[in-house]
Amino acid sequence: MHYSEIMVRYGELSTKGKNRMRFINKLKRNIQAVLSIYPQVHVKADRDRTHIYLQGTDYQPVAESLKQIFLGFRISHHLIELKSLYQP
Repeated sequence: MHYSEIMVRYGELSTKGKNRMRFINKLKRNIQAVLSIYPQVHVKADRDRTHIYLQGTDYQPVAESLKQIFLGFRISHHLIELKSLYQP
């Protein structure tokens, strides 16, 4: 199966206010640093999740690399891009 994206959900963060976005931005930079060996991978973080767009990169090595950041990393959200069959 070819995955197009990995979604990492933060769950409940115990930070509040401006500290929360500072923490999320730091987490995004850490993910980008670890995944910098995959030039096609793009990382986008928002308030409650991070999207890692694989753009043709193999899922398995990327998931293994993420274990450097998230101990016990388990991905529960594998996303597949679907083409629409609907034509108006």
